[in-house]
Amino acid sequence: MRDSRRIDGKELRSSRPLPLPRNEDEKEDLYYEFQLSVLVTGVDEWLWTSYCCVDTYYGCEPDRRAYLEDAHPAEPASGGSASLDFPIWNPREYYLVVLSRRISQATREWVSLIEAFEERMITYVC
Repeated sequence: MRDSRRIDGKELRSSRPLPLPRNEDEKEDLYYEFQLSVLVTGVDEWLWTSYCCVDTYYGCEPDRRAYLEDAHPAEPASGGSASLDFPIWNPREYYLVVLSRRISQATREWVSLIEAFEERMITYVC
């Protein structure tokens, strides 16, 4: 599904079709760029703030409220991998936990994309 949103006539995010369709009737599969920004800032290790902006247009990320409504609330920036029952107080450790989780998420997306491409290659190799 193409993203129809535009700014000054340009697509909001770039996309590319996944090559080698399985058959001629198949709808075009696209993969899109994704934006993620993480910032941890403060004056020292005791007074700091974090910001995490995640692109949620395609539904790959639950709404932040979904992380907080559970009986054991999870930290939204870490994608739910860190518990708010046991907060991470050190800003460096917090940043590394968030970054680690988000890098794992990106790795899973790339693996999924490569597997989809390899599946399409079978038709042309056999």
